[in-house]
Amino acid sequence: MVQGTLSQAYAVWLDSGIDRAATLGALRQAFPTTFIEHAVPRQILNLGLVSGQPILLATIVGVLAGAALVHALVMSVRRGRRQIGFLKTLGFTRRQVVAAVAWHASSIAAVALLIGILLGVVMGRLAWGAIVDDLGRPARLRQ
Repeated sequence: MVQGTLSQAYAVWLDSGIDRAATLGALRQAFPTTFIEHAVPRQILNLGLVSGQPILLATIVGVLAGAALVHALVMSVRRGRRQIGFLKTLGFTRRQVVAAVAWHASSIAAVALLIGILLGVVMGRLAWGAIVDDLGRPARLRQ
C-alpha cells in the first residue's frame, strides 16, 4: 500500500426478493478489478459433509441403549425369580405376576429415559459448543 492512500471495502447485502446473479454481475462489471464475492470458509463447508452424522450417531447410541435396557430388564427378572416364586406362593395369579414385572420394567425404562435424555441434551450442547468454538464462531448468535 502506498503511503497516503486509503483502502476501502464495502459489503453488499441483498434482500430475498433481489435477483442475486444479476446484481453480482452488475457489481462485477462496475468494479472489475476490485470485486470479490464472499466465499464461505472451508471449515463451514466441511460441516455440510457430516450433516447426517449426528442422526446416525444418535440412532446407534439409541439402539445400544435400548439393547442395554432390555438386557438389564431380562437380568433383573432372572435375578428376581425367587421373588416371583414367592409371589406365586402367596397367591399371585399369572396376570398379577406379569403386571408386577411390567411395572418393574416400566420404572427402570422411565428412569433410564429420563437420565438418558437429560445427559444427551447436556452432552449434545457441550459437543456442539466445542465444534463451533473450534471454528472461531460463537455457539449462539445474538440478534
